[in-house]
Amino acid sequence: MGEIGKQIDVTPAMRSLVDAQVITQQGKNWHVQSRLLRRYGASEHGKAGGYLREFFESPEAYTRNIRSVLEFRLALLGGTDKTLRTHVTDMVEKLDEPDIVLSKPRLIGNRAFELIWGREFGCYTIPGEWMREFRALTEKVPSERIPDELGGQCRVLELMTQENCGLRSRISRYTYHLLNGLRPVSNTGVHLRGERQSFGYSVTITMWCLQLVEQLSKELES
Repeated sequence: MGEIGKQIDVTPAMRSLVDAQVITQQGKNWHVQSRLLRRYGASEHGKAGGYLREFFESPEAYTRNIRSVLEFRLALLGGTDKTLRTHVTDMVEKLDEPDIVLSKPRLIGNRAFELIWGREFGCYTIPGEWMREFRALTEKVPSERIPDELGGQCRVLELMTQENCGLRSRISRYTYHLLNGLRPVSNTGVHLRGERQSFGYSVTITMWCLQLVEQLSKELES
C-alpha cells in the first residue's frame, strides 16, 4: 500500500488526509506516510487487529495500557462541571489506589444531585406540580424537601424519569440508572474492611463514572 494510485485528483474525502500529511504526493504517485497504516492496508482485518491485542491480550498488558484508554476517554469530556471533572480525573490518575477510587462515587453522586436539583427545581424543595405528579404515580410520595441521602434522591429521580410521568425531566432514565448504580459502590467504599478491590474493578467503576459525568453534563446543558 505504499502507492495508492496514480494521477488521482485530490477529492474532498482525501483533502483532510493530505492536509494532515497522512498521505503525500511523490511525483505522480500517492504515498501513505504511516507505517502502521501501510501494514494495515497490506493485511487482513483480523491481522490488523492483532496489533491491538498486543496491548491488551495479557493481564499485565491490560494493566499497563488501560490507563491510557481512560485518559483518552477523560479528554473527550466537554463542558463539565469543575468539581465533577476533578473527581473523575483523580480516579483516572490514581487507578492503583483503591481507597481513592472508592471514595469518589459518593462525592460524584452528591455533586451530580446538587446540579440536578439546581437545574430542575432551583432549590431543594420539590415544586407543587411535581408533587402532584408523584401522587399520581405512587402511594409512597417523597416529602417536599429533597432528602440528604443518595438513596432518597435517587428515588425522587426515579419517579421523575418514569416513562408514564406526565412532566418531563432533563435527566434521562439512562442517567438515573448510572446514578442509582453508584449507591452500593459508594456504600462499599465507606464500610469495606480488609482486602481491597481489584485493579479491574477500579477500572470499571472509573469508566462508569466517566460515562455518568458525560451524559449528565450534556443533559444539564440542554
